[in-house]
Amino acid sequence: MVLLSSMLYLTNMLCAFVSCQWKWAPTDSYIDGDSLRGRSGRKLSANVTSHPVVVTASGSVQGYSMGTTSGRRVFAFEGIPYAEPPIGNLRFRAPVPKAPWLGTLRTMSGTTNCLQLNPMNLGRVLGNEDCLYLNIYSPGLPDNLDKPNYPVVIFLHGGSYYFGGGSEYGPAYLLNKDIILVTISFRQGVLGYLSTGDKESPGNYGLKDQALAMKWLHENIDKFGGDPARVTLMGQSSGGCMVHMHLIANKTTHYFQNAASLSGTAFNHWSWQSREVARSRAVKLAKLFFCPTENTKEMMACIRQINSAFIVANVLNLYELIPLPMILFAPTIEDANDPGSYLTETPEEAYRRGTVARKPWIVSAVTQEGVMSLYYIVLTRYSMVED
Repeated sequence: MVLLSSMLYLTNMLCAFVSCQWKWAPTDSYIDGDSLRGRSGRKLSANVTSHPVVVTASGSVQGYSMGTTSGRRVFAFEGIPYAEPPIGNLRFRAPVPKAPWLGTLRTMSGTTNCLQLNPMNLGRVLGNEDCLYLNIYSPGLPDNLDKPNYPVVIFLHGGSYYFGGGSEYGPAYLLNKDIILVTISFRQGVLGYLSTGDKESPGNYGLKDQALAMKWLHENIDKFGGDPARVTLMGQSSGGCMVHMHLIANKTTHYFQNAASLSGTAFNHWSWQSREVARSRAVKLAKLFFCPTENTKEMMACIRQINSAFIVANVLNLYELIPLPMILFAPTIEDANDPGSYLTETPEEAYRRGTVARKPWIVSAVTQEGVMSLYYIVLTRYSMVED
């Protein structure tokens, strides 16, 4: 594992000076990764209607027109902030709603994924700590003649809680239908789920980011032609687990009417952690940076002073101590007596007490879901088969 950590460290150093863009599609392929995920689209010629302006409760946003695979024109608003950047003293804290802005915000450049150690890109540290943005794709906007009322899908990406991003998914296929797609970027990995098991860093920041984004959408989606009474919260893999956790937490379920978990629920053994496990991993991380560990307030003050990319990169060193499971930081069961807590019961406890939100909920699986786990088993030379 030391050799692997060293190799990935050198890769990140190299990629800081030269381009390391990884091309997954074969050279003779006519479709690339963005197309496969529905992220690609054709930007249409610039004119007044190609750059619509929508007035939200936070301020005005300007988007652009793009085309789906069938040539349908839809409107894209990419990079709408829903929270203040979770940097500095706001790191490892619940998200703060974005303050209203003056003028018109140009939301036409897409969003940056949250900071992550990405195993699909040579183990590089990618993204930005300033990442709490969302994208909205609509087939039609309200005007004086027409007030569309489209159903809305809010999609939570997967990635084992530590990689991926909302910007990787788009409307190229889905918006051939009359539907609005929303993708969200939220904190993940150590920055999204590090928990000391107490009020100093209770964890679940990724879930709380999503909750704040859903609140913003509930208050503004009608401005984009969406129906706030017809919202489906959908997620894949760890995203599916988080959809289930929102049902279990039952604190934001008035923001959506239906749910769908694709290949992941909170019943997966890796989907959540106890406070004790979360705290032990936070302490092991702090020791890597020679931070004090007896007092959690002092420990978190120390960790907040460290460069965020350095924190993310050094998570690799924890695998020497914890080779399996590969998910080190995940949603945590918080203290029910803390008013700021979001997830306070295990799935089993919530179902036993009958506190889970009763919503239409689709549960399914995607093909070849276990390939990623198999890769790590082979990589670490662990075998699940006894001789």
